[in-house]
Amino acid sequence: MQFSSISQTAQGIEHLQEQYALFSTREKISLSTLFNDGDTNIREYCRTYRPNAGNDQLTAAVKSWSESYGIWLKSGEHYLTCATYLFPAADFRRGIAVVQNCAVDYYLNEIMGRDVFRLLPREQQVEARLIIDRMAGLSPALTVIPEAHAVEKANAEMLQEIRDTSPGEWFAAFSNMYAYHIGVTHQDCNASGLHYLPDVEEYIQQRLHTSGMPHIILLIEYCDGAFLDWSWLAAQRMAAQLKDLQQAVAMFGCLSNDFFSFEKEVIDKSADSNLVASVALNHPELSFEAVLEKAAVIVRFYLSEYFRLRERIITKMRRLAATADPRLQALEKHLVGLERCVQASWMWQAYTKRYKRYDSVFQETVLDTDIAVAV
Repeated sequence: MQFSSISQTAQGIEHLQEQYALFSTREKISLSTLFNDGDTNIREYCRTYRPNAGNDQLTAAVKSWSESYGIWLKSGEHYLTCATYLFPAADFRRGIAVVQNCAVDYYLNEIMGRDVFRLLPREQQVEARLIIDRMAGLSPALTVIPEAHAVEKANAEMLQEIRDTSPGEWFAAFSNMYAYHIGVTHQDCNASGLHYLPDVEEYIQQRLHTSGMPHIILLIEYCDGAFLDWSWLAAQRMAAQLKDLQQAVAMFGCLSNDFFSFEKEVIDKSADSNLVASVALNHPELSFEAVLEKAAVIVRFYLSEYFRLRERIITKMRRLAATADPRLQALEKHLVGLERCVQASWMWQAYTKRYKRYDSVFQETVLDTDIAVAV
């Protein structure tokens, strides 16, 4: 669909909102049921999960740090826990750095993110673009210009800490991935901003990077202090499978989020940069229920891939167990970190207040839900 049909895209979103309004009076939909593939129950899989024991101390410290830079947002109270959920094994020093990373990303998302950028006045868009260009193009020395925005200075301090506590090769990969995320995310990622409607597969690839999940996956190594040896993994014929496993975890995280954030993004803000909206716009013949099911099939696929690939890697690791190789121990830690990331993707979205609302069509995001879990 080309730029001349952008008005049709807007009409498609209005139609989706109308279908949603009609459906909202019916029985609530269970996201866990939508995501389950028959072999795995995501809620049951998360029963063993526990967030970082230092959650309160970490979030309080980063709140104070954010306030010192003037980038604290009241709504960040719930969002900062995302990092402590994703990295439950991080010690205090490394935990501070990753929660700071989360705080910077959240500020950018709320002030100039992919769903709000188009709503900014023209002069604020120009200023935001300059800030983002500088952050995405930050020099290896991690120095900022004197007139840099406070979020740039906070970002540089956070990156300096991560750089100073990690191997150079790993940090280069991390900073490149993080900079790419910053650059592609903070702009109008809707069809009106892109001047065309991406097909579903293109949207999925775009969403992977706007979510930040690739650099979050890299932070698992940082939080564990156990960095992977990719040359050794390649020699053991596990490198490609591990990359695919990481991709599956990242995709489950970002695409499941599109369900949890669907109402805030699509229903409230009329955004179309969302998996459910993408499926609806590319398949206008489908009912609202059919759209949800078709989008859920994609989420289920990546969750199933996670379990399949994880088991294949574990099988190979058993053959190497007798070697007591420290590189194998780092891989074992990483698999646990990936498991926690999958669990946290569900737990944080389903059981914190980030996506709760009184009028949700989903059981897990109703504000007064009686879903209980030991956390």
